[in-house]
Amino acid sequence: MDLEKTVDLLAKNTTPVYSLKDCLKKAGVPDEMLVDVYTDTITRFRSMVYVLNNVAARIELDELSLLTEGKLAYPKDASPILLSLLLHMYVFAFKYKEALYIVMPDELRSIYEESYTFEIISDEERHLKDMSKYAIACLNLYGVFDAGLFVEIWNKHHIEKINIEEAVNFFIDNLIFLDDYYIQDGYIISTMLDENGFNDLLDSIDDLDIGYYMPTKSVINTFGEKGMEYRKTKYFLELEEFIESIFSDAGVAEEVLSFITYPTVAGYADAISDCLEQEGFPFDDEQAVNAFEKKYESFYRNMRDWDYGGYTATQVSILFDRNLLPFKLDRPELKKINSNSKPGKQRS
Repeated sequence: MDLEKTVDLLAKNTTPVYSLKDCLKKAGVPDEMLVDVYTDTITRFRSMVYVLNNVAARIELDELSLLTEGKLAYPKDASPILLSLLLHMYVFAFKYKEALYIVMPDELRSIYEESYTFEIISDEERHLKDMSKYAIACLNLYGVFDAGLFVEIWNKHHIEKINIEEAVNFFIDNLIFLDDYYIQDGYIISTMLDENGFNDLLDSIDDLDIGYYMPTKSVINTFGEKGMEYRKTKYFLELEEFIESIFSDAGVAEEVLSFITYPTVAGYADAISDCLEQEGFPFDDEQAVNAFEKKYESFYRNMRDWDYGGYTATQVSILFDRNLLPFKLDRPELKKINSNSKPGKQRS
């Protein structure tokens, strides 16, 4: 059977789909066999990709899986490799608006891209990439840390050890690339903190006297990406949903949520109350106030807190037997007249 006839035979669909399970369904796999066929396809494809060293084959897979997010028009001149991929359900054909499309499902494309990235970079590049991930994770977990802590965390998870000199050189050399920190007094400091902020943070950690949280590899992977996606726990999403129900303006809701969950603000009842008051939060609605306090406390107790050295408030309470107060907003009518008093974090 030639390629064109195979494609035409398999192109039964009127609308392209891109998840493997949907592709298998459209290809006629019965529901009772779907899980087994899905698992088998993933396993076979993973094995094929990791042993595939043929450069020409890799180029063709690139064209199939990486262009236009995995969706591309049917190629006029395709090699037998494509036929093999079609027959093994690694790619799927779709007929859409009289045109034929070849699609590699998202799950398989992800496996391929991981393998491709893994194989083409050198050991030195991989080492620097991994160190960058650990650096970003430490910034997101602690806000401020020294090279000694970085080395301790790195060496805990790697056979290939590093020393403080190598860590210091890495942070100096990569200042231009990892532009979210600066170096002062021997510390690597998030750009979210000014000089007063990082000194206050160091004092807070010293006063608590519990040291720094030692992250697992999974925590490093979660916190080791630029941006603040790591905040989006189920508690964050529940708080987000509540905020959106209070503020009808989507822009206002987004700004409020961003501010009250920001690492240097989270847990500070006075700053959070001021933000809510400014945006018109209904403090006279007892039910809304109670609901916010409950959802915010759930979020805050389970976030990695810079003031707690990367521990969550829940961990501090359980592991170190610390009595933490429940989170309570500062009601406008109960605020003290003296606004010059130093704001203190409400430990909840």
